[in-house]
Amino acid sequence: MTKYEISQIILSSVTLTAAIIVACIYGCQLTEMQKTSGAAIDATKLTKDSLDFARENARRDQRPWVSIPTAICSKPPRAGEPIEVNAQVSNTGRSPALVETAYRFFTGESEAANDVQWNTPDKPESVALIAPNSGYVVTAVSDLTLTREYINAVRAGAKSIFLKVSIHYKYPSGNSYWTNVCLKCSGPDLDIGHLHACGSGNEAR
Repeated sequence: MTKYEISQIILSSVTLTAAIIVACIYGCQLTEMQKTSGAAIDATKLTKDSLDFARENARRDQRPWVSIPTAICSKPPRAGEPIEVNAQVSNTGRSPALVETAYRFFTGESEAANDVQWNTPDKPESVALIAPNSGYVVTAVSDLTLTREYINAVRAGAKSIFLKVSIHYKYPSGNSYWTNVCLKCSGPDLDIGHLHACGSGNEAR
């Protein structure tokens, strides 16, 4: 083997070794770049999630919240007379709300609120714009006339008078919300005409 051939072999070995070293360096750099890119993507997603969470909290903090804290009959229910209830519709949120309310009266067993099914009327019984931390009174008049026997059963706690109220309201930004309220009068509350929340049937969004 000539000196030239030996030198070519050595040169080829050095070149191959250098290529391997360069490939290793490039592979390490690529791995680090992938790690950095993955971390950047994770950081971007975390930032987006944080912004979405902050926006949702701000929206919930500034939105209106409408419900019925109190409801009382204008006079204790009597046999043969329509029932009239004054319900206080209140906005405890930080923004005004355009509020539509609809209601229906029902009778039934004392704990039968879940058995009452009804469709919200096409037209609301009342419409009002409620400022923050303000409210107005909705007067709900029943189309029911109760017998003396039923009134006595309500007083004894065996029966109840139910009032279900559907509240739909809008935020100035256009977002819509709703609250369903179930109220009932039974037992000693009959003689003072006080209605309180049912054990179920109260929900909001």
